[in-house]
Amino acid sequence: MTVEPLSSNVVNYLVWRYLQEAGYGNAALHLSRCWIRDPQTLPFARDVQPHTLVNLLQDGLWFDKLQAEAANVDQRYHFGRDHGQPYSVRNGALLTLDQGIPAHELAEQANGAVQEPPPKKGVKSRKKAKPNGVAPEPRAPEQVNGDAMDIDANGANHVAPSVNSMRAESEPVASEADSPTVADIPISTLSIGQSTDVQTEVIADLAPNTIFIPNLRDPERVVEHTSWGPPEAPVLLTAGKSLLNIQVISKDFSKDAAPATNPVALKFPMEKYTVTALCWISGEDIAVSAREEIANETGEKMMIDKLVKITEAGDDYQVISSTAGLVNTLRWNKEKEMLLSISTDGERGSIKIWKNHDDSIPAWAEFTDTAIFDALWISDSTFVVCGIELFKMYEIDDTLKVQRTLDTRVQWETLKFEPSSGIIAALGTIDGGSSVLGYMNPHGPHSLETHQYPDEFATDLDFRNRTDTGSLGDSSPRTVSESSVLLATCSMTGPVRVWDASAPSRCLKTLATTDKREAFKVAFSPDGALLAAAGPDAVTIWDVDRRDVPIATCRTREWGVDKWNPGVDGEFSLGWDPDGSKLSVALGNQIAIIPVARRPQCHYVKSSEAFRPPWRQLMCDLQRGVWRLGRFPVTMAAVPSLPEDTPLVAKEEVATNEVATNGVTNDKANGVVTGFRLHDGPVENFRPIKVIVIGAGYSGIYHSIRIPERLRSVELVVYEKNAGVGGTWYENRYLGCACDIPSHSYQYTFEPNHDWSSLYAPAHEIQAYLERTAKKYSADRFIKLSHEVVECRWNDAIAKWNVTVKNLTTGETIRDQSDVLISARGNLNTPAWPSIDGFDTFKGEVMHSARWNEEYDFTNKRIGVIGAGSSSIQIVPSLQCIPGTHVSTFVRSKTWISPSFGHALWEKHGFEGFTIPPDLRKRFAEDPEYYAKFRLAVEEDGNGIHAVTIKGTPLQLGGKQMFTEHMKQRLGGAPHILDALLPSFSPGCRRLTPGPGYLEALTQPNVAFVTSNITQISENAIHTADGRMHEVDALVCATGFHTNTSPPFPVIGSNGLSLKQKWSARPTSYLSHSISSFPNFFTMLGANSAIGSGSLTCMIENVGDYVIKAIRKIQKEDIAAMSAKADREKDFTEYADAYFEGTVFAEECNSWYKSKKDGKIVGLWPGSTLHCVEAMRSPRWEDYEYVYREELPTAEELAEGDGAVAEGEVGDAEGKRERIDSMVVPEKCRPKKRMANRMKWLGNGWSANELEKKDLAWYLYKDFLQQPVMPRPEENEVYKARAFSY
Repeated sequence: MTVEPLSSNVVNYLVWRYLQEAGYGNAALHLSRCWIRDPQTLPFARDVQPHTLVNLLQDGLWFDKLQAEAANVDQRYHFGRDHGQPYSVRNGALLTLDQGIPAHELAEQANGAVQEPPPKKGVKSRKKAKPNGVAPEPRAPEQVNGDAMDIDANGANHVAPSVNSMRAESEPVASEADSPTVADIPISTLSIGQSTDVQTEVIADLAPNTIFIPNLRDPERVVEHTSWGPPEAPVLLTAGKSLLNIQVISKDFSKDAAPATNPVALKFPMEKYTVTALCWISGEDIAVSAREEIANETGEKMMIDKLVKITEAGDDYQVISSTAGLVNTLRWNKEKEMLLSISTDGERGSIKIWKNHDDSIPAWAEFTDTAIFDALWISDSTFVVCGIELFKMYEIDDTLKVQRTLDTRVQWETLKFEPSSGIIAALGTIDGGSSVLGYMNPHGPHSLETHQYPDEFATDLDFRNRTDTGSLGDSSPRTVSESSVLLATCSMTGPVRVWDASAPSRCLKTLATTDKREAFKVAFSPDGALLAAAGPDAVTIWDVDRRDVPIATCRTREWGVDKWNPGVDGEFSLGWDPDGSKLSVALGNQIAIIPVARRPQCHYVKSSEAFRPPWRQLMCDLQRGVWRLGRFPVTMAAVPSLPEDTPLVAKEEVATNEVATNGVTNDKANGVVTGFRLHDGPVENFRPIKVIVIGAGYSGIYHSIRIPERLRSVELVVYEKNAGVGGTWYENRYLGCACDIPSHSYQYTFEPNHDWSSLYAPAHEIQAYLERTAKKYSADRFIKLSHEVVECRWNDAIAKWNVTVKNLTTGETIRDQSDVLISARGNLNTPAWPSIDGFDTFKGEVMHSARWNEEYDFTNKRIGVIGAGSSSIQIVPSLQCIPGTHVSTFVRSKTWISPSFGHALWEKHGFEGFTIPPDLRKRFAEDPEYYAKFRLAVEEDGNGIHAVTIKGTPLQLGGKQMFTEHMKQRLGGAPHILDALLPSFSPGCRRLTPGPGYLEALTQPNVAFVTSNITQISENAIHTADGRMHEVDALVCATGFHTNTSPPFPVIGSNGLSLKQKWSARPTSYLSHSISSFPNFFTMLGANSAIGSGSLTCMIENVGDYVIKAIRKIQKEDIAAMSAKADREKDFTEYADAYFEGTVFAEECNSWYKSKKDGKIVGLWPGSTLHCVEAMRSPRWEDYEYVYREELPTAEELAEGDGAVAEGEVGDAEGKRERIDSMVVPEKCRPKKRMANRMKWLGNGWSANELEKKDLAWYLYKDFLQQPVMPRPEENEVYKARAFSY
């Protein structure tokens, strides 16, 4: 078989040959110069597209190859590999074509043989910087590659002398004289597919069928994000400035019926906001981050950032966090149900991960030294972030840790990940703007391979998703190797490029965009068959496996400026719908939906999937030409375990908001109107609520651990005024500051510390322990340091706490709001300075034990210490030991200095004084069982001395005598000091302090023990009533705190009652944590909360557990306001007073336990530690009064009132929200007759586990089984140790 060689410029040759054989010599002359070089200059270019010839040639060559293989012979046709750029790749065969130059330029080269047409007047490339801020430069004209046809000086066409001859010797030469011109050629004649029997595709024009979402004319509402939903929700999400809509678009794109587009506004908890990031969680849920600018009461502008989950297909929302910062990226991890958020302030980056979409607080947090621009999950536990000279991979197991840090000088801006190969690709800039393409292949070296991008201003990239199905049903082999991973990139100055990502330096294809317009975005269709690139001026679509020329194009100028203006400022986006049948292009508020003819794809929602997303219902309605206002609740499967091939549920029925999930019509029973509506949710009712905690000491950290552990859909924020956690242990840094009870009893029950250095741990160790615990359990993610609460005000109308906070770092005032407010400030928080004449005139150093100056050098100084409480007892011996000091301690009150608690236990375990030997600490750490026994013994020893506080008990009487002997022994030859210190009241009336070294220090020559009252303070001395003047260089005030008082900031409860007013006579509470008239407000270590003996931290944990149970009750039972009944508060106060009458605490002594007004005990719990633990175990919910959310006043009721104090929101029974101007509900508007159904919390008859399809038989799990003891269940040791409680 003979082989006929073809010219490398085969397409030009075929066109020329066709026209020559048809007798159109003049046309052949013109087309030899103009065809495919600038087809827009040809009169029939809009009807005959140049790629028709390319398709014909490719199909012919492919058929020739198949025929040769079938006959086991050589191919008849070959084409040169030595001319021009690669034009297409098909089964390894390389076809090269002339790249072409404009016709008028070609004519100039031909010395005027062809009349020069005017330059094209198409839409010019935009000069505005996009998006990297650099205006694109015009590309240099490309040079002709082919040389098969040459043009001589007179414009005549001739064949170059080459083996690749233009035509065979037998070909006839057409008559030039009789040949028509190009303009005379009939269109049908030039249609190659029509004039032959081979039908080929033409380049489709997408412009005529494009539809447009109605343009938003409101300048306050701007589209900045568009995102197609998942297959089960094939809708377009549009979001931006004061905008969050779902666009539901029908599939009917026929010429006879215009496709319907309908916007659905999603509920959102902000008004004038800007959406900064979003991502789809499921077909019904969307994560959205937004920022809102508001003005506070003084007119100051404040920024509020919220991370929100849109639920119920837009019918509801849940505020995940108000502390995530300005989020610029959100990524959802479907496998592990984790939400990744990225924030950046321009200099540093912040990474936060929420464990699931119902978790209101991040499980992990991390910060980077430079800004983060993008992030992606690359596995169910690994993600990568990029930014300014930043490329890091993080891994999550029990903690968040850096898996790999890559050294880079590039500013990486965009990331993409291909899951089947594990390849990561990134675009960035370096050296002032040069574009860089980066790759990381998991099977290659563990480094980031970077390449200089061949074009300027690279803008986007996208991987092709590998699929098992062919493109458009075509079964022909691909021109791109099936084994390669394809990556498409685009730029503002060059073509779209397709790369083999497994060999990143290999560019497989260079694809020219429509009219060579700039491309801002590039995207493969979901099935990977098609590739789209778009910019403001044009959209181009290719089938990269079949050909290099487009299969469809769209010039936006053909849409008309009334629908699309390419010069509009705004964000540009491009996206495919889930089945690849529509392409969305958006620029600012202009959104075009372009239909793309594809093989229909169906997605079915089976009844076994338990629900049908409302988006799908909306799509069905639009498909039927039906549009109903409102939304559609989910339709549940009524029969469990249906087979997988069960037909679709609810095909034709349209649900309404009158029907609950269980099928019962709301408001009706047997056809009779009842006024009751089922709560259409599971019985668990995880309604979103927010909790604010004030303080990050022991109590605040405990809540930051237990609330996320035990509750769902709770947003938590902890405001701490200090720059670090620890509360009193952060503030108190005075010399000798230490715990005055055994360290091993002063720790969380769940977090033992084996490494306490001393029996009485120093303050810095306790603070470090708290900081370590907060970080270990991720409590620090909720804590906002240097944020001081300045006011808390309850709003009766909406049942919310309005909390005003000052950022001590920036000076910014923040206005926050919560459903529940917890004061975890503690009782020893506000320093009490001495009230002495002349105090302010002292010129030396002045400090309080809680405001210690760590920079001050006490060496060789004269120091005056005022006070004789716990702090003074620790400060004096510490100052006495400093070289050259002289300490004058001014003691006005008598006090007991106790022996060290549990001294017999310490001797048993080999303690060296109060120091724990290193070898014993090592054994504690390495022998958990030994340490557990030791810790149990310490705890039991502390809880076993409660009788010392009860008057007349043997332990109390014996203790007084023992304490007296102990003080005599330690003071030795200083009886005057013993007489001055030894009290007449019983040990325990004032707080007991062991005071290691205190009594010994008082006997030292450099210590003056002064008992005469202070009368005055002058510039350099303290004057006492005995007439003496004590000159001092420094004044230390160990004068304690303002205890048992309201916080230093206003706390305003129901009906405008302030806590200061309520506690004007004495602090009162219900069970120490609840206060009548202060709804949803709980106090830790508040009135009657501390302990006289036993473990304080154990009490903190149990009170905290009680508060968390109350929060869960508020959430589950749809309670708006919950406050202790005034009668029950009075009962508890009466009980406490009666109890303390029989204790040593009621004796005559000066103690912070007592109210300064009436001397009643208001600082201590009326009982032992174990007594408190049991009291907190089973809450008496009947001791509270409740207002349910349905009972809150409606907008109409409030409109009838007169009060107007502050701004808020009100919710009526239907869930509507309206702005009001009332903080206190007017008397006549308070609901007295409308009562909510107290059993509405039972929901719709479903459990959350059933809806989530998980743990459907949890009661059989080992952790939940309660096996009775055989043969006598009453021998169960659990209930012997702790009695069963309801």
